[in-house]
Amino acid sequence: MPQHYLRLAATIALAAALFATACGGDNPASPSPTVSAAPSPTPTPTPTPTPAPAPSPPPAPVAASLSGTVATSAGAPLAGATVAILDGSNGGRSTTTSSTGAYRFDGLQSSNGNVSAKAAGYQESIRGLYIDGNASLNFTLAAVPATPTFTGTWRGRATSTSCKDDGAAAGVCRVIPGVSDNLVMTLTQNGNAVSGNVDFGGYPLRATGTAQGDRLQINGTGGVNGIDYEYRNWNTTMTGSTMTGSFTFLLYQKDGGSVQYVLQLVNVTRTSTTASR
Repeated sequence: MPQHYLRLAATIALAAALFATACGGDNPASPSPTVSAAPSPTPTPTPTPTPAPAPSPPPAPVAASLSGTVATSAGAPLAGATVAILDGSNGGRSTTTSSTGAYRFDGLQSSNGNVSAKAAGYQESIRGLYIDGNASLNFTLAAVPATPTFTGTWRGRATSTSCKDDGAAAGVCRVIPGVSDNLVMTLTQNGNAVSGNVDFGGYPLRATGTAQGDRLQINGTGGVNGIDYEYRNWNTTMTGSTMTGSFTFLLYQKDGGSVQYVLQLVNVTRTSTTASR
């Protein structure tokens, strides 16, 4: 056999052997290649927060003061008057004035506040301000007005402004259309109650009534020489030592009828502060 045929047969045999191996034959499968896992990424470290700076402490408050004087309306210093801070950061602080009427508060906080000054026999005064630095506040106190009293002896005149008659007294106003005479009152006031003697032109009586501030209302009945009479509708006002106003004077007839005069006070003044005639 020629030589080239031998080489061809060997090549064919080798190819057949390789084919059998690739098809499996009885040989075990070749192991699959091992796949390596991808490496985990290195974690990024969390940055440490920068601590916030501690707040600066607030500046210490600067102490303030308040000073001044308390005086009367006439300018006289009021010793022993009470001065008090009523509200604000310094509320509740109080002091009294010296012999010269001076007062002073130290160690106060800067603040708005109402300040009061008062003394016995005087009206309280309240004023507001902003207390800061060396503040100053002066007070002038007015005296408490004296309580009006009708106690005393009052003298003057009363003059009629109208006349009205009726019944058996009809016609009297044509004969005696008006009257005018002296008026004397001796009064005592206790609280709101007022009592005393009232005499108009020789017709005296005991009167009682009430006083409301500077207004007086009294009534009373009496009799003289067989004639009954009455003072009513008394409506007068006191201004200082002067009394103004009017009242009604009624005269009654025994057999019926009456005469009524409305009297106006004229120049009635208090001549004494005691109830004596």
